[in-house]
Amino acid sequence: MAVVITDSNFWKEMRIKSGYSQGQIALKLGYTSSQLVSNWERNLCNPPRKDISKLIELYEINVDEYIRILLDQQRKEIEEYFSLDIGRAVNG
Repeated sequence: MAVVITDSNFWKEMRIKSGYSQGQIALKLGYTSSQLVSNWERNLCNPPRKDISKLIELYEINVDEYIRILLDQQRKEIEEYFSLDIGRAVNG
């Protein structure tokens, strides 16, 4: 189960809204390069689990809102999965 919001737009929007550059976020998380942050924002990878609580703090995200977004994301993924699975069974 995902514990990270996989929508790359979410992380980019939160960073911009918070007024940080990719480099600033990287440094605050202990990285020497902004490449990792860039990779999240281009959906090449997800933020490491160890960084999620720090990102929530830096971006001033309400934990309940983060959980709601995660649940919505999971619901969508499950609905898409079952929709595909049902489609295969019907067309099978």
